[in-house]
Amino acid sequence: MRDNRQAIDPTKAVTGQAIVTDPQDAAVAARAYLRSASATGSVSVSGDGKSVTVTVNGSSDTTFLSAVGIGSLPVTGHATATLLHGVTAPEGP
Repeated sequence: MRDNRQAIDPTKAVTGQAIVTDPQDAAVAARAYLRSASATGSVSVSGDGKSVTVTVNGSSDTTFLSAVGIGSLPVTGHATATLLHGVTAPEGP
């Protein structure tokens, strides 16, 4: 892996063909981040290489439900990062 802060495919970016992720590098970087955060989950890269989706699984301790024997509940969260390229309008004043 080149640099897990920049997991884009340099051969396409430098030649101006496209700004897309290197799917393997992007997945490795996302999994490394999950490990560093002591989180479990899954990572997927879109077929066009323009987005990375991370799903995190865990549990959350309950406060009031523990009174009836439910000490924790499963939780899942997910987010997608999408590469954007180019400027279509100037920034505000």
